[in-house]
Amino acid sequence: VIKLDAAQVENLAAQAGEDCWPVNYNSPQQMVVAGAPEALQALDDLVKEAGGRAMKVAVSGAFHSPYMAEATEGLATFIQDGHAPSPLLIPVMANMTAAPYPADPRAASDVLANQVSHAVRWVDTLHALQDQGIDTFIEVGPGKTLSGLVKRTLSDVRVYSCETAEQVAAIADELA
Repeated sequence: VIKLDAAQVENLAAQAGEDCWPVNYNSPQQMVVAGAPEALQALDDLVKEAGGRAMKVAVSGAFHSPYMAEATEGLATFIQDGHAPSPLLIPVMANMTAAPYPADPRAASDVLANQVSHAVRWVDTLHALQDQGIDTFIEVGPGKTLSGLVKRTLSDVRVYSCETAEQVAAIADELA
């Protein structure tokens, strides 16, 4: 959903039915919503009436929604079976909470497993990073999707994207 703010999309998703959830808060005017086909069709109509635009996203599942509860349980079991992450040496942000993962390994594992079935709060995460003094964002890998979302969400930050070793080196030289 584009051209509507988060509160509008949350309200419209609630109106569309109980099987309709905002799952990715990508930028102030872009959100992804998952749900049952009937609820998503109702949402599409409501979004149009509100002056926004809804489009289908080509994905293989309703990620970050309650439909992923079984995957959350599976990941939690996998983690409990000896695959817990090592204690973090630097803060790592959890998109579910827009805060650093907890220092306690059990609590961090719970957040990690639950991320599968809970919304990605990218906008809140970006603001939390900026509030901590982060003013430079570097997207490494193919595409510029995340760079674009940062530019649409934050001001007064530097944003880079790089896909090649040469681009990584050029950015490193510029920031040195």
